[in-house]
Amino acid sequence: MADTFVCPICGAEVKVGTPSCLNCGSDDDTGWSEETLYDGLDLHETTDEYVQFERRKKISRLFTGSVAFFLLFIFIIKFIF
Repeated sequence: MADTFVCPICGAEVKVGTPSCLNCGSDDDTGWSEETLYDGLDLHETTDEYVQFERRKKISRLFTGSVAFFLLFIFIIKFIF
């Protein structure tokens, strides 16, 4: 039987029977159980949220690219004339 386990919040070794993790302070009340293992991560909860995130990212890239192209075009026009 192992004398320690890995804290699911910070990954530190915790002795069995210790009331809380000495590294991050998590415990049964704050969630080091299997159910709350991924709560501290910023994961997308549903596929719809992920699709919306990717759509916003694509629009942001398109906008940034358009602005960069426009500024480059203005610079070239100013340079020629």
